[in-house]
Amino acid sequence: MKESILALLVMAAVFAGLCFIAKLHISICLACAALAGCLVSGNGLGLRYLVEGSFSYLDTILVIATAMIFMKVIEAVGTLEAISTMILRRFYRRPALLLICLTILMMLPGMVTGSSTAAVLSVGSIVAPVMLMLGIDAVTTASLVAYGAILGMIAPPVNLPALMICSGVDVPFVSFELPLLLLVLPLAILVTLIMGLKKAKKLTKEQMEAHLGEKAGKKYSWRLFIPVIVLILLILLTRVFKLIPDMAMPLTFLISAASGCLSGKKLPLLDTLQDAVHSCLPVMGILMAVGMFIEVMTLTGVRGLIVVGGLSLPQTVMIIVAAVTMPLFGAISCFGSASVLGVPFSLALLSQTDITIAICGLSLMAAMGDFIPPAALAGRISAKTAGAEPYGKVVMRSLLPISISLIYAVLYVLFSKQIAGVLL
Repeated sequence: MKESILALLVMAAVFAGLCFIAKLHISICLACAALAGCLVSGNGLGLRYLVEGSFSYLDTILVIATAMIFMKVIEAVGTLEAISTMILRRFYRRPALLLICLTILMMLPGMVTGSSTAAVLSVGSIVAPVMLMLGIDAVTTASLVAYGAILGMIAPPVNLPALMICSGVDVPFVSFELPLLLLVLPLAILVTLIMGLKKAKKLTKEQMEAHLGEKAGKKYSWRLFIPVIVLILLILLTRVFKLIPDMAMPLTFLISAASGCLSGKKLPLLDTLQDAVHSCLPVMGILMAVGMFIEVMTLTGVRGLIVVGGLSLPQTVMIIVAAVTMPLFGAISCFGSASVLGVPFSLALLSQTDITIAICGLSLMAAMGDFIPPAALAGRISAKTAGAEPYGKVVMRSLLPISISLIYAVLYVLFSKQIAGVLL
């Protein structure tokens, strides 16, 4: 017990010192904290555990890399531009529907890549100007863009926090699609309308065409949507109708990306691949470092200590504690929050809840940390995109969606068995 507590304190101190004082990247801080845990526990450098830990989330890393390749392909061939133009043409006179469609568009990259940062980088520059044109102020726009990206990160088919929790508690990542949709879609619609509808105004045809510029009269070929169509078909055939064997998400993304060559536009393949890998390297580095951190936590008994501590709490209290601590830890890394806290909380709730629904709720709690400094990558990039700096204003405006999401997540976990009875 004393050794575990000492290891926990040392690991936390090393991480905090390197992160807040030395200002090193989160992945480096986590890896150094794991090394410090090995040393203080008497396991030397613990190279074996560090290497094993770095491969803990190999499947997830492959999903991220291949999903980012897919996103860069549809960005290069013009699919994202076509979708945004079609939405604006169709709904420019209906602010409520336009806002909802923009939020769903904002979610799409996160749904595919599992990264809110990737969503803001790829679609934020498309969605933010339209929201500003509707009359929504820059701070609210930044908050809505970040919120859509974060919800997309935990929406199906790829939810990295949930994948990491499943890996830690040996739960297969199956039958999560409907529970995750029920988790994110009501929140996306509700928060978007609450925050944006009163400020949004109808656009005239002239304003819409002026915003689109040369794209206003442009007609898009259906061939631009081939990669998206192939991806949807493969997911339906493998996961829903089960007509063909499940080929796993990495291969599904690669096949869908390869179909981009049929879109009719020349695809700079090498540049696209390099750009995709470069974009997701920070996230992959964090996942490798989180794996090291969790491996050392298990080695030193810290993980078990957290589980035992959680088991000593009443169920309702434990869920509320999770709703507070997971977003706070997510301020460093929502992936770290999912692994470091999400896994122990899931183990503690294993016999009291439906674990599939509970993991969905816990992943939402972890994701809300993407709003909170010092990291807050999605939020900071959204603020810069919308011209809403300093970021502190965006955080204050985002307290409402964060609170609504956490309350919904707590209810989702509390009533997990009832929800599972309806959905699963």
